[in-house]
Amino acid sequence: MLILSCEKFKNLDFRELGEDRIEFLPHFCEEYKSLAQVLQNKKGHHQVIFLVCSRHGSLAKAQKEAQKAGLSPLGIEILEGENLSPYLLPLVLKGLLAKGSAFHPPQSGGTKAYYFPRKGLSRREFFSLPAPTHLPLPVIQKDVCQSPSGCRQCQLNCPHEAFFTVEGRMQLDREKCTSCGHCITLCPHQALDFPRWSYSEMEKEIQVLAQQGSPLLFTCQKASTGKINGWIPIILPCQAYLQPSILLGCLAMGAPQVAVYSCGDQCKNERREKLEGQIDFIHAFFSKIGISKE
Repeated sequence: MLILSCEKFKNLDFRELGEDRIEFLPHFCEEYKSLAQVLQNKKGHHQVIFLVCSRHGSLAKAQKEAQKAGLSPLGIEILEGENLSPYLLPLVLKGLLAKGSAFHPPQSGGTKAYYFPRKGLSRREFFSLPAPTHLPLPVIQKDVCQSPSGCRQCQLNCPHEAFFTVEGRMQLDREKCTSCGHCITLCPHQALDFPRWSYSEMEKEIQVLAQQGSPLLFTCQKASTGKINGWIPIILPCQAYLQPSILLGCLAMGAPQVAVYSCGDQCKNERREKLEGQIDFIHAFFSKIGISKE
C-alpha cells in the first residue's frame, strides 16, 4: 500500500510506516490530474491512502485517477488529517495499512457508480456531471450462503429491504442497497464479500489499533467529529455496521475504552435507537460478570 500526502504533513514522524510507503506531493489537495501518472510509476500497489487536509469532494476525483492507473476505485482510502493530532495521525495510518493488507479488488457486481446531483438538473447540466463516486456492494458467495437452507438474516434485517429471494436463493437489489454494511457483520456464515469494509479488513485494523494504548472511537464515514483528542477514530461505512461482538472484540484485543460517535437524527438508516440498545446490552453483560461499564 502507498500513502500519498499533502506536503503540509511532511514534518510529522512517519518512520514506523516505512519511508518507501509515503510520498509527499505539492498542491495535492487542490490538484488531482497528475495522480494517474504518479500511480502508474508506483507499480505493485493495490491500494492507496490519500492523506489530505480536507475532503472537498476528493474521493470521486481520486477514484477516477486511480482507475486511469489500472487500480480498483475501491482501493482508495481518503484520510482527512487536519482533525487528527500529530500523535494520532501516524497511528490511524498504521491501522489503515493493516486494513489494506487484507484488501482485495471487488468481485463482479461488487461496486456501483453513484452520482450526487442537485435536484432540478437541466439537460445541459446532466451531461456535465462530475465524476461518480464508486461505492462497494455486498456480493453474495453462493457456495457459502445458507439461504437454500432457510437462512434469511440479511433479508429480514436490511434497513432498506435490499435483499430478496428467487427460487430460494438470496439476491441483492443494487438500487436499494446503500452500502451501509449492516448485512456484512450480521451474516452468521460470512457469506457476503464487501471490499473496503470486509470483516477481515476491519479485524486487521482493530487488532493493530487496540494495542496502541489509546481508546477507540467508531464513527460513520459521513459524520463530522471535529477535532479528536486522545481517541483513535475507526471509520465505518455506517453505524449499521456495528454489532456488540465488534465492540467487545476491541476490549478483548486490549483497547482500554471503546466509544461510538453517534450521527444522531441525521442517520438515514435510523440506527441510533438500535445502537443505544446494543450498548445497553453490553453494559448489562458487564454488570452480570462483575465488570464496571466505565
